[in-house]
Amino acid sequence: MEILYIFIVLAVAVSLFCLIYYLNSKTKKPDNCSSLPEECESCKVIFCRNKKTDKDDETKEK
Repeated sequence: MEILYIFIVLAVAVSLFCLIYYLNSKTKKPDNCSSLPEECESCKVIFCRNKKTDKDDETKEK
């Protein structure tokens, strides 16, 4: 019975995470918010969508 409770708690936690992630992705960007400046050297955040890659650098050099 304890395993069932653990499974239910984990399922609720994962469901909440997915719901919050989905709702956050639908949030509109503020009008005065601009994209990253050119001098962005890419922070160490793994999930950053604006992260520079070696491929991006090669494209800019051409």
